[in-house]
Formats: sequence, C-alpha cells, structure tokens
Amino acid sequence: PTPSSNDIRPWLYRIATNIAIDQSRRARRFKFIPFIGIEPAPDRDTAQIDLVRRVLHAMPPEQSTALVLRLHEGFAPVEIAELLGISEAAVRSRLVRGRRKFQETYERMGGVL
Repeated sequence: PTPSSNDIRPWLYRIATNIAIDQSRRARRFKFIPFIGIEPAPDRDTAQIDLVRRVLHAMPPEQSTALVLRLHEGFAPVEIAELLGISEAAVRSRLVRGRRKFQETYERMGGVL
C-alpha cells in the first residue's frame, strides 16, 4: 500500500532505518565502517566526533538506532515506536539501555563525560 502524504515521513524513516540496520549487520562481519548518521559541524572537535561514531558502531544496532532517532533526529519515543514497529515501552527500554551502554563504551574507549 502507498502511504498518504500525512504518513510518508515515518514510512521513509522506517525504510531508511531497516536499510541502515541491515548494512550495519553486514559491516560488523567484515570491517569497521564509520557511522554516517552524524555529520560533523565545522566548530566541533573531529576526534570527539570520530569517538562518538565508533561508540555508536560498537553498540547493539537496536540501541544505537533508538539513541540516534531520539537525540540526533529529535523524534519522540512514540514516534520511534511507530518507525521501528515496536511498543513505546520497548523504545524507552532501548533508550535507557542504550544510554548506559553508550556511557560505558565511551569511557572504555577513552572519552570523558
């Protein structure tokens, strides 16, 4: 079914998310591919951005996807639930676990929060 103009954005994000998750799974089997979801701002420290990319790549895809959709893209948990086809409670769980995993991995890789 073709989506109406009102729900095209979630539909497109769902497709993009599925493609990104599939590519991430394939890439993990072979080599590190930098996370392309965050574009560096000119004023930002490049090493810091690279570290964040590596941390996100090292995380389980479900957690990193939820974090990026929430913190970088600005989606509400209810919107993320719709995009990923899961419950809002599952999104909140992924966000809590993802934040915890991000912090642990970030500190392990040498970052200071």
